[in-house]
Amino acid sequence: MIASILAGSLAPAAHAFEFSPVIDFPDLSQPRRRADVLLSVVGGYDTNVGRSPAGSESADSDLEVVAGLNLVGRTSRSSLDLGCEYRAERHGSRDEFDFDENILKAGFAWRTRKAAFSLAGRLASLADPVDVETLDFSILRRTETFATLTAGLTLGKTELGVGYRSSLLDHEEASLGYLDHGDSGFEAEIRVGRPEAMQYFVHFDSGGIDYDVFDPAHPRPDFDYQRIYLGWRSRTETRSAVEFGAGTQTAKGTFLPGGSVIYVTASAVMVRQDGASALEAAYSRGVEAAATADCKLSSRVLARYSKKVNPRERWYAGVRWEGSEFLNPEDPAAGTLAVTIADVGIEYAVGSPYGWHGKLYAGLTTETGDAYDRLRARAGLAVTY
Repeated sequence: MIASILAGSLAPAAHAFEFSPVIDFPDLSQPRRRADVLLSVVGGYDTNVGRSPAGSESADSDLEVVAGLNLVGRTSRSSLDLGCEYRAERHGSRDEFDFDENILKAGFAWRTRKAAFSLAGRLASLADPVDVETLDFSILRRTETFATLTAGLTLGKTELGVGYRSSLLDHEEASLGYLDHGDSGFEAEIRVGRPEAMQYFVHFDSGGIDYDVFDPAHPRPDFDYQRIYLGWRSRTETRSAVEFGAGTQTAKGTFLPGGSVIYVTASAVMVRQDGASALEAAYSRGVEAAATADCKLSSRVLARYSKKVNPRERWYAGVRWEGSEFLNPEDPAAGTLAVTIADVGIEYAVGSPYGWHGKLYAGLTTETGDAYDRLRARAGLAVTY
């Protein structure tokens, strides 16, 4: 239960919200095979389709269609996950904001009592700009390729995890070639304690950002970064999952000062009333690559509450905030940027939970940025198998 709540709520939705990778492995205790199918149609009204500055907003209707397929094969020691997803968004009169997105993903994991191994990859063709500093782009067509390899060893109450990750970002528009880059790195973590009680850990992470080209008009320096932080985590199967880590992060490059900043990552899920309600919270702070500056120091906050009224009806409310401080920004007046996103919604299940069944959805989302406001009202139906 805890794992499914975390996966469903901390995934990027309207804006990027990524946490430092935690070397972990899936629970393979229940052998199974499963095929999940998702079909979703959602329509609504958007008061500011292009996130334009106050006074130049343009409202329009929109329609979003999502189709996905996920295949899972699992034994007591290994699992294989394959998935694909298609998303299309269409507008009534502002067709310059129409876009399509495609995602392919695959993962393999193997585990015994003392050793574990996992390999995962993702190939995505994306268009909707989600990062705070890219809100000026109406459509941002790009391809993202991501792969990660992790391995772990358990010796009594001590666990050692190591991992390597690599990602590539390639923009379709030639004029944005200065944003194409790769991000690769190595991480290691030592844990002491029991996962079902409390574990203390030391985490080390080292990587680098390498840009494909150097454009004098938009200089983006390659830089290396290192993180080391201490923390603890605790997890129970059905009640809670808590993690906190704090340390330092450095970023060094051709044009970057080699200073250190405080790095923090924290997340928590509290489940109450036998799963009828859940409270989630998360926070992260660290140095990242930036689209409009040499790099950025970003902070992200998430808080969300969901309540199951009865076996079929559920409502939720949440808020997310992102803030960035830019180093050597292209626009000296834009040294900081922030956006707040709040959403509330209700879901109603229809049909049997076995085989084909559906979910009716209605919700409101507000976005407030430094120079714009946006309100989206949406309603639709999702059908799953």
